[in-house]
Amino acid sequence: MLERYLLQMGRIGAGHLPVLFSINFVAMLVITYSFSVWRGDVDPVFPYISASGDSRPESCIFSMFLNVCAFFIALIVILRYHLVAELLSQNSDQEEDPLISLTNRLSLFAGLLGSVGMFIVANFQETAVIQIHLTGVRI
Repeated sequence: MLERYLLQMGRIGAGHLPVLFSINFVAMLVITYSFSVWRGDVDPVFPYISASGDSRPESCIFSMFLNVCAFFIALIVILRYHLVAELLSQNSDQEEDPLISLTNRLSLFAGLLGSVGMFIVANFQETAVIQIHLTGVRI
């Protein structure tokens, strides 16, 4: 019952979450890049994403937006997992395919791991703690 409510997400539906994630991510890139170039903190031609969000006030904006993006990714991955599990359980005329179920669990794990990596990148700036930042990037 809870899964059905979560999948419907009221009137707007869960299908808007990837769109909201994309808008938030692009806004983060544009705002932090614009601030960084305007203040002269980065080279205007192809800076690293982390470099444009490395000094204040860009780092605060970068962290805030990237934390929201990581939350959206975790939410999307969890909802997708429950959607696939619900669809598999509704298909009562066939046996549940263990490969699809395994793939669903692995995609949940990979998505949540990526979300944790994004949280780490957002909260440990490149110049503050480089090893933890790079660990988050590699995740």
